[in-house]
Amino acid sequence: MSFLLLSLLFISSCKNQSDLKLPEKLLNHYPIAFNQGMHESIKGIVLKSDFRASVTGDTLLFYAEIGNQTSEAIRISSYGFELKTKEGHRSHSVNQDPESFIPAHKSKIFCLKFTPINSRFLYSRTGYRGDLDSSYTLTIDCFKGNSKAKFPSLTINYNGIKVGCGIDLSAFRKNDKFAFFEVDKSHKFSGSGINDKLKVNRKGQGVVSNKYAVQSGTVHLSETEILIDGTTYSTKFYTLEEHLYLMLKIINHGRKAIYFHPNLLTLRDNDETYVPESKNKERGDQLILDDGEYVLKKGQRYETLMSYGSFKSESFTLNLSSMLDTLNNNMDSNMMIAFKRTKHQ
Repeated sequence: MSFLLLSLLFISSCKNQSDLKLPEKLLNHYPIAFNQGMHESIKGIVLKSDFRASVTGDTLLFYAEIGNQTSEAIRISSYGFELKTKEGHRSHSVNQDPESFIPAHKSKIFCLKFTPINSRFLYSRTGYRGDLDSSYTLTIDCFKGNSKAKFPSLTINYNGIKVGCGIDLSAFRKNDKFAFFEVDKSHKFSGSGINDKLKVNRKGQGVVSNKYAVQSGTVHLSETEILIDGTTYSTKFYTLEEHLYLMLKIINHGRKAIYFHPNLLTLRDNDETYVPESKNKERGDQLILDDGEYVLKKGQRYETLMSYGSFKSESFTLNLSSMLDTLNNNMDSNMMIAFKRTKHQ
């Protein structure tokens, strides 16, 4: 078997002066180019590549020609291309074929798109993947034909964004524009003090009355979750450009069905009451009745993103029972939970 030293070529400027010619449409959609540095090489494979990003940074493009100059075919599985962010999050391409073969002494063009999570915290709280990283690492695993024999992994470092493209990335950065709200445990909750586990007084001192007593009489509270009798209400509030949003998720692990109206979930700041202005990205197992009421049976879940419009306050109270059917859910009509603003990430 004859072997050639790996050759790594990259575009020298935003004008694409490489031997690897990108289609004009790709250049328009992915105008941000990264510098490329070789970290590790393997013999018998020649790589020409261009690594780019969309202006918003939510999609990355790996455009490459991989040449096989060995005496046998090579195989790359759908998980053969792995992208790693600075935080260490790993992802695979969203449009890769299940398997790709490159015959001996042949080459193949790959055009792969990645949507990595650049900030795990932001993604968990807002669904936003985070601003474009300053560097990425791409690892390629190749196998010999149909066998399990594997070439050494090829790792390419894309270190820094190329200068001279004329794009001001600061206008697209959002990481520092988010603020978050979490449960304020220093406040009273429906007349009872908040602890990590709150025993509700069944004599009218807590969140339930004698007539509509809950099943177990327990409430658990964390920074973004409220657990009541096996039902979890995940309430992730955040502001972006002074607009308040809520990522709401309800998971029913209780014994009874839950009846609720998500568009009626109210917040209160001093003397002002806020109701959702819009609701989108709904998904889950919910059943919607003729009157607009949602139903979650045991084991089912529901989630959505809601906007409350302009909001500048440092705190508010959430009236959880404003969206719940109090008769079916055995809730008190005044379940108020305090939230306060925090900046941590």
